[in-house]
Amino acid sequence: TGVNHTFETVRQALEALPSDATAVQRLRTAIETHLLCLIENSDYARAVSKLSGQVPGAIQAQHLANEQAYGALWKRLLREARE
Repeated sequence: TGVNHTFETVRQALEALPSDATAVQRLRTAIETHLLCLIENSDYARAVSKLSGQVPGAIQAQHLANEQAYGALWKRLLREARE
């Protein structure tokens, strides 16, 4: 899914940073990567947002789980940057 692709792309970008990258550098990388994914997949993202209520419940549940995992990554990045 789009969330899965974006999540994985952001995760890979973060893993590619040097081990001594600061929390702010990690947050900046995540933001940039996320926005690039949105730009590159904007048609797909629009379609998903329009059709998400029309797919079977199991698919909606998986999509929600993916969104929650991605959200958890962002919460961690923001918390670390704030500290």
